[in-house]
Amino acid sequence: MKNIITFILICTLSTLVTAQQAKPVFKKLVYATYQSTQSGKDLKIAIKNYLEFDKNGSLHYLRNTNGGLLDTTYKISNDLMIELNKVFDGKKKLRTHLARSKSPEGAHFSGPLEFISLTNNHDTTDNFIVVDGFVSENLTHILNKISALPASNVYHVGKVFKNNTFESKIRMAHKACTYLPKIEEAPTLKGPKKATGN
Repeated sequence: MKNIITFILICTLSTLVTAQQAKPVFKKLVYATYQSTQSGKDLKIAIKNYLEFDKNGSLHYLRNTNGGLLDTTYKISNDLMIELNKVFDGKKKLRTHLARSKSPEGAHFSGPLEFISLTNNHDTTDNFIVVDGFVSENLTHILNKISALPASNVYHVGKVFKNNTFESKIRMAHKACTYLPKIEEAPTLKGPKKATGN
């Protein structure tokens, strides 16, 4: 019995060590989805989702919803940390993930737009606007995993996440972006016209 308990303790400790062994190769990674509204010369940025991964491997997830603000913080899995490190190792500019710069003919892009800000351990920051369908498969894969991460189910009614400094960063990247597609809904398919009697 004593041997069994010892074995269970060893397995448990081994699992905990494994869960925490991968550390970020970056100082900070921020992924956000946003909407932009142009009013004359004024470009307004509204953040929908804000996910910040810090140097300790923790995620701070904020989501603006109609019901209020969802706000949660937790450690991400070891497997996800390894995948993040492979894509966001800082060895190449984020823009190198750009696979195309315009939509295929007949395609319609309805949004949302995505923004990545990667700060390495030397405090150098690289920013990148992501358009779905325009980036490499490996970046798309990891962003799909990030987007599927759970948020809190507790609503802070009446609260909204706003960060003027971060919104300015998005605004600057958005204005400088040369491959932004026109955001529009796909056309509604119309059925055949009904025959009318005389």
